[in-house]
Amino acid sequence: MFPLGEGLTERIARLAHPVTLRLSAANAAVERELTEILQAVCGPAWKTTVLTHYQREARTMVRLAGADRLWPMEFWGIPTGFVLDGLVEAMEALTGAMARMDWSETIQHTLFNLPRPVSAQLFVGATCSFCHPMIHRAIQVAALQARVTFDVIPVDQFPDVAEAARIRSTPSLYDPTTGQTLAANVPPAHLAAWLYQTAFSGLPAGAR
Repeated sequence: MFPLGEGLTERIARLAHPVTLRLSAANAAVERELTEILQAVCGPAWKTTVLTHYQREARTMVRLAGADRLWPMEFWGIPTGFVLDGLVEAMEALTGAMARMDWSETIQHTLFNLPRPVSAQLFVGATCSFCHPMIHRAIQVAALQARVTFDVIPVDQFPDVAEAARIRSTPSLYDPTTGQTLAANVPPAHLAAWLYQTAFSGLPAGAR
């Protein structure tokens, strides 16, 4: 059985606006497993506040959509542990229920002035205690800067993707455009600096 984070159902029940879960799965069996887990977590909000849209894709993942936008994160695989908690937190952020951030103006300025969009992969372990704060910070970045997108990838479910990116520990951020990796649980200022640096490195030579 999958681990349920404390209070997830109650948190979903407090969402002020509907959220659509865009669920992708390769076959009916995986789709059923994914649905059962999410339905159990959502409780009474399932099909009321939390709506669903299904599509067939080779890779299992969950995307979030509000009334007027897609959330700039994709949660790969079957969400469990801290990844499941992060999915609920992203639902809260999408509907404006996330706690107020205390990031400095310098950090926010860095994120607002990225020289190009960044699509980063965040490799995590579902029970890795160091991964939980990094998922949280990725959600905070997504709330501030839609030009940064994150794929949250559990290494146990996608070992081939982790191996291709040469991931050796979790949490690790990887930018496929530049091949740069940030392998640590880092504070917000360090994360913002890395995103800016890898964004700059990915610019064409004539644009630097």
